[in-house]
Amino acid sequence: MKKLHTLLTVTILACALLAITSCTETNANIHSSGAGLLRPADLRCEYLVNPLGIDEVKPRLSWITESNQRGQKQSAYRLLVAGSRDKLKKNIGDLWDTGKVQSDRSIHIAYNGKPLQSRMQCFWKVMAWDEDGKPSTWSKPAFWSMGLLHPEDWKAKWIGTPQQVREEVREHMEKLRPGSRYILSTNHSVMDDIPPENFRAMLDAGLEFGVY
Repeated sequence: MKKLHTLLTVTILACALLAITSCTETNANIHSSGAGLLRPADLRCEYLVNPLGIDEVKPRLSWITESNQRGQKQSAYRLLVAGSRDKLKKNIGDLWDTGKVQSDRSIHIAYNGKPLQSRMQCFWKVMAWDEDGKPSTWSKPAFWSMGLLHPEDWKAKWIGTPQQVREEVREHMEKLRPGSRYILSTNHSVMDDIPPENFRAMLDAGLEFGVY
């Protein structure tokens, strides 16, 4: 029995030593491979993922940092904003390059690059440094597009129905049974400069009509 007890004790100690050695090697591999560094992710512009039609001339950029090392935190960041995917891929921030900024902030970073214009497309990414000063790789790219920022940028025309069409529709409505729904096709154009084709008015007899 004494020999068996000794054998069990030795076995348990050997297993414990093996586990400690394995953990030590794993941590060493993580540090040497860089797998424990921060990784910027979930890039957002004005709280949105890849938004379209932003009307803020200095949109706020945000991201989160991920790591498989407990207690890690961001100590610095660098943002790149480019006017094309190709430039961003080449690490050219022709619209904005912050350089390395010593800060742990990762939310509400207001854009402060070249003035943004209506309909512009902006592509961006970020890298971060951990508390030990080790840089991450670049994040996955994200983008946003600008909306129409000035009244003169609006080039569209209001859509309306000519008076003749409205009168024809009113005549048809008077003949229809209240509560019925009909589709009326005519060769009238919605606007004078649009060729007449497939203009359709949807009638809600006794109520109102819509054009589509």
